[in-house]
Amino acid sequence: MDIVAELIENDFHKSEKKATDLQAALQRILDHFDCQVGTIHGYQAAADLLHLGASVGIPEVIKDKVKSIAIGKGIAGIAAERMEPVQINSIQTDECGGVVRPGAKMIKAEGAIAVPIIYAGQLKGVLGMAKRTPYTFSEEEVGAFQVICALLSTYLDGAFQVDSRPSLALHQV
Repeated sequence: MDIVAELIENDFHKSEKKATDLQAALQRILDHFDCQVGTIHGYQAAADLLHLGASVGIPEVIKDKVKSIAIGKGIAGIAAERMEPVQINSIQTDECGGVVRPGAKMIKAEGAIAVPIIYAGQLKGVLGMAKRTPYTFSEEEVGAFQVICALLSTYLDGAFQVDSRPSLALHQV
């Protein structure tokens, strides 16, 4: 069974949408792609912030730093602003020149990606994943993440309160 079918069957088939389902879905996604760290943030337009909805592998001391992320700040905030995936081969070396926030380095992850969750041209949130080793995600993996984010976008409104941000990119899934 592929990851999208697994998510639909195991996490998103219920009529009640709960944050626990979102947490389970995140764990399933991470396991499928052999990632050890991940987050799902929902977008709140009133504050123009991403708010943490689910996390795996984030130390408690770091959770306070990632509970709310400003659009345009850090990997997730830049993915939200650009409305396209942003990845980095090594968080620890940050060869992208300041994209990585200081708290992110404390997670002890390396290869990371943040993918915007878009529905009907509107930002709904961001899916973030990371591995403990340097890694560049393939085009095929990025495409799979975008399909997963399309599925997540239909779910986020019920999992926790989110608003929308208009899409700047017409080619998004």
